[in-house]
Amino acid sequence: MKDEGGWTRLDLLARRLTPFLITITLVIVAQVPMHLPAAISIAPALALIAVYFWALHQPDLIPAPVVFLTGLLQDILTGVPFGLNAFILLVVYGIVVSQRRFFFGKSFAVLWWGFATLSLVIGALQWIAMSMLMGQLLSIGPLLVEYLATAALYPLVAYILVLTHRNILQEA
Repeated sequence: MKDEGGWTRLDLLARRLTPFLITITLVIVAQVPMHLPAAISIAPALALIAVYFWALHQPDLIPAPVVFLTGLLQDILTGVPFGLNAFILLVVYGIVVSQRRFFFGKSFAVLWWGFATLSLVIGALQWIAMSMLMGQLLSIGPLLVEYLATAALYPLVAYILVLTHRNILQEA
C-alpha cells in the first residue's frame, strides 16, 4: 500500500496557490499593452479584477500579504512609484472583504456594478496620486479608456475565475 499523503498535500497546496498564481499571471499579461487608434496604449487593470474577485469569493486563499506582494510586482513591471499599486490593491482588498456580506448572494450584475464603481473611484485616486507625484495634471483620457477596458473585461475575466473557483478550488 502506497502512502499517498504526500501527493494529497501537494495537490492541496497547488489548489490553494491557484488564486495567487492566476493573479500574478494576470499582472504579467496586463503588461502587454492594447494599442488603440490615435496611438493610445492602455493596459487594463487585470490584477484589480482578480483581487476584487478573490476578496469576494475566497479571501483566505489570497490574504493581504499576498495582495501586497502582487502590487509590488505590478509596481516593478509598470514602473510606477514603488508601493502605489500595492497600496491600491490593499485598499481594494480591504473594502471588498469588509463588504462581502453585502455582496453575498447578489446577482452578477450587482457584482459587476460594484467592481465598476470601485475601480472608477480607485482610478480617480490613482490619477490624483500620479498627478501629484509628477507635479502636473495628467491627461484623463487614457485613464478613462483604461477604466472602460477594465470594466468591459470584468465579465470575461470573472467567468474564467468562476470556472477556476468551481472546478479547481472546490476541494481546497
